Amino acid sequence: AQAIRITEMRDTAADLRHARAELEEKIRGVNDAERDAGSVSGLRRKNSEVSALAQQLKALLEEAQSLETGQGDSAMRAETRRAQRALEYVELWQMAPEIHSALEALQATKAQGWMTEEQGSVISNAYQAFLAKCQELDLGVLNADSPADLSGPSGRRSSSALAVAPGEEMSVHIEAPLEMSGGFAPMSVWIDPKSDRIQHQQPANSSTTSYSQV
Repeated sequence: AQAIRITEMRDTAADLRHARAELEEKIRGVNDAERDAGSVSGLRRKNSEVSALAQQLKALLEEAQSLETGQGDSAMRAETRRAQRALEYVELWQMAPEIHSALEALQATKAQGWMTEEQGSVISNAYQAFLAKCQELDLGVLNADSPADLSGPSGRRSSSALAVAPGEEMSVHIEAPLEMSGGFAPMSVWIDPKSDRIQHQQPANSSTTSYSQV
């Protein structure tokens, strides 16, 4: 029984290693495609192949955890830890383009014009912290061919950050203060960062972010 259990653990550890390598290879391929395109895409990162590989690794991880006894399983424990880190990474990696799109939109010059100086500073600091975290965790948002420049001024994308993929840009929803809405009542506006066009109704075909989400 012990020999069978050891064989099962070795086989499962090998399966974990192979599944993790497949997922990491797919992520590298997506990152290469994004660098070639000059933009990051949440849709590309959440495609069916990446999701299927992540689910496969998660299922194998659960199987491995059910086999662990805590005694003599050091190799298995090492593989399960690597698998857990890989799954945590892919979750952050898939979220990064949406966060990037939101912060890019909020930094748009027109959107900044409807905010207070303090709000603009908060957004700029959040953007720089996001880029620093992307660099630390290698989330594929920075252009590998450019030196890291994490101190770009507010209202402008850092030269080291890739663009947001076409069609995945966000509009900015702002509750304009009284002094900017004629003095009668606060006014909701939506700003398209691509054109700086102001709308008084939420755009039908665009995701939306706001200062309150920072």
